[in-house]
Amino acid sequence: MKRVEPERSPESRIVREDRFRYLVENAFDVIVECAVSGRILYVSPNVVEVLGYTPDEIIGTFLVDLLHADDAERGVVAFASAVGDGDQIHTTLRYRHRSGQWRYLEGRGARYKTRSGKVRVVIIGRDVTARTLAEENLLRVQGRLELHLQQLPVAVISWDTDGRVTEWNPAAERMFGYRRDEVIGRPAAPLIEAAGDESEALALALAGDQSGEPFRVTSENRTKSGATVICEWSIVPMHDVKGEMTGVITIAENVSERERSRRLEEVAYKDPITGMPNRRFFDDRLAAAVDATRRKSDSFAVLYVDLDDFKSINDRHGHHVGDAVLNAVGLRLRVCVRETDVVARLGGDEFGVLLTRLEGIGYAEEVAERILESLRHPLVASDRTFDASASIGLSKYPDDGPDAATLLRKADAAMYRAKQKGKSTYSK
Repeated sequence: MKRVEPERSPESRIVREDRFRYLVENAFDVIVECAVSGRILYVSPNVVEVLGYTPDEIIGTFLVDLLHADDAERGVVAFASAVGDGDQIHTTLRYRHRSGQWRYLEGRGARYKTRSGKVRVVIIGRDVTARTLAEENLLRVQGRLELHLQQLPVAVISWDTDGRVTEWNPAAERMFGYRRDEVIGRPAAPLIEAAGDESEALALALAGDQSGEPFRVTSENRTKSGATVICEWSIVPMHDVKGEMTGVITIAENVSERERSRRLEEVAYKDPITGMPNRRFFDDRLAAAVDATRRKSDSFAVLYVDLDDFKSINDRHGHHVGDAVLNAVGLRLRVCVRETDVVARLGGDEFGVLLTRLEGIGYAEEVAERILESLRHPLVASDRTFDASASIGLSKYPDDGPDAATLLRKADAAMYRAKQKGKSTYSK
């Protein structure tokens, strides 16, 4: 027999909607709905209990504006992956509470399409602050026990409150050249004296942090032979049951090669103001995209983004605030593209966006509109709110040029046409 589906009356639909609304509004977790730009369209009422803000204060702002600076990158990557690739979001990040404190929220989410075809991202955030802090404390306790294991490949050194060495493992012997019997009971400072500008940081490490919290520092240290080794130190102050400091345990890892490579790479490819890729990095990736796309007979696009009237921000508030605005703009741009795309600061108030693959006709224009819409909403920089807009020039490979230089030149020219059209728009 053919199964007969029961009729769904308007009354039953209303009941289901009321039930859904009740569940959302009374959920233990915070439920957030965002546009693809990262702008918050809805947040459940219990955000007041978790972050101290009312829904009206949150709606219309951008999710990235609430993130801790150290977590912003991971948040942007997770959101962009959900928007661009449909990946599930599952990450724990720190969000700013209205009081100024930071709360750990474990977020799970994904994108979906509305009936009208618009892409949205829904994230369910659970406050895991207490659990996270407890886990971190447990890790510290476990770390103190494990650090004394002699098979550790990193140097383990501990000293008492007088600064005298109480532990020196084999890895420390190999790294600094002193045998254990040469250092036990001796003052630690002369043995691992810092070289150059890092001496102040090492002095802090040797003294111990009276707050009792673990911390990290990288310093250049001298070995027994007089050679220099770059060490990354993890310092854990030790306390007895009464809470009094009894000494310090440290792990020192030789990061000389890695640190030198990193410093060279930062100089070569990293913008010192925003921490984003710089013009050189963008040019290299653009040239690589031309070579790769030519072989696949595919296409990509270049967006040349220039902020409108940015000079007035610098003139009125100073370059320090202007730099913060540039950094905030960079984060907005990252949210608007996929993880595989490239966003770089080309210089001044100009940014380059490389869309490494076009998802159909009009995709580049869609991203340009997304960026413009993102920048039409106020952004937060240096604890202030600023209005920003941009003019965007767009070029596509291979239609607008056979090489990187031509594509970038045409995108730049298109950007100036956009400014002539009245700014806060794009041109091809």
